[in-house]
Amino acid sequence: MPSLLIITPNYAPLICGVGHHSQVLAGRLRQRGWTVSILTKRTHGWCLLQEGAAEQPMGKQLQKAILQSLPHTSANTKLLWQYAPNGFSNKGMPVFLIALMLRLRLQGIRQYIFFHEIAMRTLGYGSRQMLFSMVQKWLANKMNVLAKASATSIALYQQYCWLYKPIIIPAGSNFQLPKQPPAPIVSEGLRCCCFTNRCSHALLQAFAQWLVDNPAHQLILIGQANPAQTAQIQQWLSELKLQSSVQCLGALPATDMMDQLLLSDIVLQWQPRTANGQGGVSAKNGTIAAAMQAGKPIITIAGDMTEATYFRHGQTCWLLQEDTPQAWLDAVQELGGNATLRQQLGHAAQACYQQYMSDTVLTNQFEKLLNNELMSQCANELMS
Repeated sequence: MPSLLIITPNYAPLICGVGHHSQVLAGRLRQRGWTVSILTKRTHGWCLLQEGAAEQPMGKQLQKAILQSLPHTSANTKLLWQYAPNGFSNKGMPVFLIALMLRLRLQGIRQYIFFHEIAMRTLGYGSRQMLFSMVQKWLANKMNVLAKASATSIALYQQYCWLYKPIIIPAGSNFQLPKQPPAPIVSEGLRCCCFTNRCSHALLQAFAQWLVDNPAHQLILIGQANPAQTAQIQQWLSELKLQSSVQCLGALPATDMMDQLLLSDIVLQWQPRTANGQGGVSAKNGTIAAAMQAGKPIITIAGDMTEATYFRHGQTCWLLQEDTPQAWLDAVQELGGNATLRQQLGHAAQACYQQYMSDTVLTNQFEKLLNNELMSQCANELMS
């Protein structure tokens, strides 16, 4: 039976994309017969999580925690680093990982990396940030050489890796489609859905203006956000007098979250993007994958992290080039007034999800990654 130890700086119930990705990946692999253990950092130190067992404290030092965790796993256990620089170092430069990975490699432990982040962005910033970014890229490349294989969900990050290019594996959805869809809600207006931590002031301003066309439109905010985000959104809703038209449902069971997506006519998804175009929607976002899985038309923001394989304006989604009230308003009016377009976008999004992001596709890719098949293909392409 294959065995895997996932090292992740964050894990559920903490709100974090890395933690959620680790949790979903562990579940997928267990369904394929893998024994998956999780080594994650809690407030009191590193802990080992194993299915059907209580958390086991493993100490505050990562190296000691790994070496103490391995005897609790099967022989020939593989190790997957869920890597983001700030997850392993407060300053975002965990240089100590190179020595640790080298020691583990010399002990015959097969290591793999999933790059959630590699380096801070530098375009438009000062020389100090550029220096930090160079160190982070150097560190990621050293780790990449020490690993058996690596992957990332963002194609842009392949440019940061010089010798071996990580293969692309999208994050996928955290939810499952129900066997029976929820009963539709009859309304005189359209029902829009947005994840709470993907809501912006400009989006809400546009929604307030859209209500002038039809006061029956509704916006449903689902999912948990951190306290600062939640307080900020409540302040915006009060300022814009939107309390009666916006429902803040907060954290819900996964089945209820998917039901809310299925009941929506349009999914709105803010993504951070700088003035020079850095950021935007990407395949690392599990909530976007969930909306595509539900077959819903999505309005979101494009940037240099937006991969055309998955996100094509007017085909699989509706992409904005800026986070402004006018951009959001033009988009919701365009899609809101065209049911055929909404249906086309939703069908194309769902087809894209099934081709690239379904549980079966992603689990197959991860198993190939852990068996060195995908990296060897990448290396052969580089040498040809």
